[in-house]
Amino acid sequence: MTARDTKAVHEAMGSELRRVRLNKGLPQGPVARAIGVERATLNNKEAARQGMSITQFLDWCDFLGVDPAQIIAKVAERTRP
Repeated sequence: MTARDTKAVHEAMGSELRRVRLNKGLPQGPVARAIGVERATLNNKEAARQGMSITQFLDWCDFLGVDPAQIIAKVAERTRP
């Protein structure tokens, strides 16, 4: 079995969360405040320049009103070796 590439997982996670945010018409600022980071940090997380904690991920999903399992399923599909 081949392991997933960590960078690819972070990229898929960030881009999926960004896609949901943009579909909801939300700027980065309110999301950043909701998960307790600066807007620049949120930008870095969406671009996979920084990782995120599971707590940040769950808070992010809660704020966006999306089921974390849906995000994880999409990330798993996109990064399947």
